[in-house]
Amino acid sequence: MVINQRQGGLVQLKVVKLSDKSEHNIEFPEAAYYPTFGGNPDFNSNLVRFTYQSLTTQKSVYDYDMSTRERKLAQAGRNPGGYDAKLYQSERVFATAGDGVKVPITLVYRKDKFRKDGTNPLYLYGYGAYGDNEDPWFS
Repeated sequence: MVINQRQGGLVQLKVVKLSDKSEHNIEFPEAAYYPTFGGNPDFNSNLVRFTYQSLTTQKSVYDYDMSTRERKLAQAGRNPGGYDAKLYQSERVFATAGDGVKVPITLVYRKDKFRKDGTNPLYLYGYGAYGDNEDPWFS
């Protein structure tokens, strides 16, 4: 069984083996990402299909073997207009709100243009009221 849950503002895909209740999360390579379930018509399969994307990675489709924990790329994301993901970086940071709650923030920037000295302009976009939030998806 695979459970779609949220932790620290990010979607997690948790695999639970029904026979012994052991569990693990599917690991993702970036600090901020957005996985969603793909077509999974066979309940008795060891494979789960999901899509994966981030602010710097185009949406791709993967098959994940829940027994071996191996993932296989089923469909790569399209490369729009010569986009080069290696030029960009994303980070996950947290700000402390007035009430002490840690608010997750995802930063994305071009590596060769960004300086962490407070002089870069910032475009801030977000929404998080009433339990809703903005997932880090590629655009």
